[in-house]
Amino acid sequence: MPAAVAGNAVADIKGGLEIFSLMGVGPRKTWDDVTNKIYSMDLGHPRWIEGRPVPGLVGRLNASAAGAKGLIVLMGGFMVEKDGNEITVPDVNIYEPGARRWSRGKDIPTPVDSAAVGVTHDRFVYLIDVYKRQADITAGVSTAMASPFFVVDAGTLRGIVFRQSIL
Repeated sequence: MPAAVAGNAVADIKGGLEIFSLMGVGPRKTWDDVTNKIYSMDLGHPRWIEGRPVPGLVGRLNASAAGAKGLIVLMGGFMVEKDGNEITVPDVNIYEPGARRWSRGKDIPTPVDSAAVGVTHDRFVYLIDVYKRQADITAGVSTAMASPFFVVDAGTLRGIVFRQSIL
């Protein structure tokens, strides 16, 4: 990749033949080294190309991403402030690689970072927040049993739908 990053979101489209790396933190691992850049590679022509940056003033870490219907759906993550505080966000951004265009989806009802993601039928993107918060671990609460479960319908750029249920 053109830039070394960690905590980046990754996704693929075209059956895994086009891969994406979105945002992340550079080698200094400081708040001002978090990027909103994205890179893609078509495995038929193996070279990295820089895409249009993720909208926003700063990048995010530990966001979740998946490809469906030729789009990249980017959800959640956290921003790092200058003083080191982390702010988990409910953002949903949709990238159209061919048009190099971003649009905003409906926010996730509960902000998440470090969430698991999966896709079915090249349309439905499942986001499951399985991250155990330190406060819950200390209190002996199992957050994984009551984790938010969201479904994004990538069949259209409009009407991104979320359903929340108990696992």
